[in-house]
Amino acid sequence: MARAAFLVAVVVLLAPLASGQEAPAPPAAAEAGRVAYDQGRYAEALADFQAAYAADPKPNLLYAIGQAYRKLGDCPRAIEAYEQFLQSEPAPDPARLARGHIEACRIAARPVEPQPSPPPPPLAAPEVPAGEAPRRLETTASTALPGLGRVAAATPRHPGWAADLTADGAYAHPDADGDGGRARLLAGAALSFTAAPSLAVGVELAGRYERTVTDGGGDGVIGEPRLRIRSGFEAANGVHLAGQLTGWFPAERPADLFDGASLEALLLASLVTEGGVSLHANGGYRLDRSAGSVEMAEWLSPAERAAVGLSELPAVFAGVGADVGLANVTLVAEGTWEILVGERAPDLASSPLCVAAGLRTELGAAGLWIEALLRVRVSREPPLEPPAPLVPVEPRIGLVVGLGWSAPSR
Repeated sequence: MARAAFLVAVVVLLAPLASGQEAPAPPAAAEAGRVAYDQGRYAEALADFQAAYAADPKPNLLYAIGQAYRKLGDCPRAIEAYEQFLQSEPAPDPARLARGHIEACRIAARPVEPQPSPPPPPLAAPEVPAGEAPRRLETTASTALPGLGRVAAATPRHPGWAADLTADGAYAHPDADGDGGRARLLAGAALSFTAAPSLAVGVELAGRYERTVTDGGGDGVIGEPRLRIRSGFEAANGVHLAGQLTGWFPAERPADLFDGASLEALLLASLVTEGGVSLHANGGYRLDRSAGSVEMAEWLSPAERAAVGLSELPAVFAGVGADVGLANVTLVAEGTWEILVGERAPDLASSPLCVAAGLRTELGAAGLWIEALLRVRVSREPPLEPPAPLVPVEPRIGLVVGLGWSAPSR
């Protein structure tokens, strides 16, 4: 795992910044060195890294050169490369790792004096390349793509598969108009494939069951499959931009799959800091035709309208959030606002506005993690009595629990 982490990070650190200015492509020698290092051919890797540095003297290549020298047992030259890397004033964590390798090399170079009970050697620092961020979980349980909860992240993940299972239980207390409390259960599975760091495709299969639990109640069962395509790039150091297109196909029966087909387009932006904190923002538009998946929607009772979770109005989506990586735990928080638009749209205070916070943590098995997220609606419940339009009604409070897996980086 240490070797894999080193190799993946070297490739990332050598990749050019996708900005408005033309940047050089990664040297072929750097890629050749990465392959040679992965295969244990350290002498060839050293020669390739040196050639790459001669062509484009990036400080992170000095770290790679030091790693190759150390694997070859040439500690004096490894120390020289590490010290040149430290002169570039890297981030605190990479600098600490380089100093740890220097100390380990100096200890190895000292003559060993016979002792009756020699103390155990100090633990070597993990082989993590310069610039690698604290461990961060890459996907969210509901989409199997990078994100928080409903706020998507523009940050890339390594190529490969990811899969997630999620259960969302919620309850909405009666509001001032006396409408009954509602219980909701949403369960789903998501699968995504990242063909390249800049392109990912995800499929989500979910089902919603919602029921009013007081007198005059109604219930609804809706299937909610979604198809997402996301593409992005790194616009500047730590700044990522992406676009996402989502097709949503809510239906009570498979035969009605396209009756309520809806489309959502989002722009995503993410800022990744060296301190392990990432900030995310989303904005976009949803052409919502989901009300077409229910027959005679205008005759639904208020309880039934609240249960189905569908809409006949388009919406503007806005969301912001942040995540903080702490060792093997990631804390997340977000706020989302679906602003309903159109001549019949309710006032802004009735457009779904929610806040959420939670955490994710790794399990013992490789690539597995769990997620828990608490979501609260802070907006007012919209009018539900006909002839008010059919609009989505968020529960007052909900808990999302998910289990995810991501293929380890190679």
